[in-house]
Amino acid sequence: MTEDQASPPSPPPPPAGPSYVLFGLLGVIVGLAIVVAILLVTAGDDEAAPATTASGPTVAASSSTSDPPPASTTTLAAFPGDTGNEVAAGDPFGSFNFLDDVRYQQREQGFTRVVFDFEEGDIPWWSVGYTTGPFTAISDEPIPVAGAELLRVVLSASGHDLSGAEVRIVYDGPERIEANTRSVAEIVLIDDFEGVSTWVIGVTGMKPFLVGTLTDPPRVYIDIEN
Repeated sequence: MTEDQASPPSPPPPPAGPSYVLFGLLGVIVGLAIVVAILLVTAGDDEAAPATTASGPTVAASSSTSDPPPASTTTLAAFPGDTGNEVAAGDPFGSFNFLDDVRYQQREQGFTRVVFDFEEGDIPWWSVGYTTGPFTAISDEPIPVAGAELLRVVLSASGHDLSGAEVRIVYDGPERIEANTRSVAEIVLIDDFEGVSTWVIGVTGMKPFLVGTLTDPPRVYIDIEN
């Protein structure tokens, strides 16, 4: 080969290989991105914030419930009376008084109390017991009494005083008293003659009753079970 003949051109150099430094930087960047993503996802997991409504934070309802206290009940004591006749001790004519008032009251203890009030002095003799009608006045006119059973009350007492020049009216109340309680329908005056008065209590059934006396002022009371 002569000097005039040109030598063939040299082949181009091969492309440069990948830079290890670049790969290292990319690895660091990717690693940082992964760490940041993990931190963003897990941020706040230690204590969740309460849900909030228009009225403020929502409070979770308790899963435990307590039973309401039982309703209070009242047990009445056994009524001490019975249906047999009751009579005061002593002489029927040994004590006398004037009848001042007749009244009644429905009691929460389970009975109706009928009270005969008298003027200051002795408690009159009394007798109380169930009876049958009919009853008539001095004029032989019938005296009706409402109620399924009839409880007669006899008292050595009068509603008027005949000892003076003029008659003194002591009891000026009604001769027929409508009660309409659980055990008493009405209370009716049957007779008031010669210092003895008779009243009849119309009872709603054959109810046990109890008779007692009190003082200041003197009075006789009859408790009739509901």
